[in-house]
Amino acid sequence: RNEKIWSNLGNLYGLQQKFDKSLDAYSHAIEINPKNSSTYLNRAITYSMMKQYEKSIPDYDKALELSPDIALTYKNRAYTLLQLGQYDRSISDYDKAIQLYPYDTISVLNRGIAKFNAKKFEDAMTDFKNYIKVVPNSAEANYNASVASKNLNRFAEALQYAQRAAQLKYPVSQQYMEELKSKLK
Repeated sequence: RNEKIWSNLGNLYGLQQKFDKSLDAYSHAIEINPKNSSTYLNRAITYSMMKQYEKSIPDYDKALELSPDIALTYKNRAYTLLQLGQYDRSISDYDKAIQLYPYDTISVLNRGIAKFNAKKFEDAMTDFKNYIKVVPNSAEANYNASVASKNLNRFAEALQYAQRAAQLKYPVSQQYMEELKSKLK
């Protein structure tokens, strides 16, 4: 009745993408020790990897109830909430993840995406620009910054970011580029 064995087995099955077996192993570990937050986190991540986002939320919540200061749990729940379209809750979790671990640049990028989806374009731009400062060759971040700029009617800036994204091999459509250029005339 060693919970660590079951939890490790869950990790192994997860790495092999045998998610049903992984879930069973984590559930068994939780039966043995219902107070280990990382087992709940791992089971939640497994549900998320299976795109069963709704099922993962109670496990993220339980993991945070047991260990409220784990940035990784907030980051993963934030991503799941983003997938579920719960943008304000996602932003809040990314805020907490970044507060606990300020060096997590992916959380900054994903928080920008959540803010963009919540139509908070100016706030999204701040996150995209901050991410680009640290990872200037991110094609995705440059494209995201372009679309956010376009939504703010800053077409020159949008075009610059789109051109940079295209340079970095992001599949920017010619139609999008032409649209931005026409707005500048």
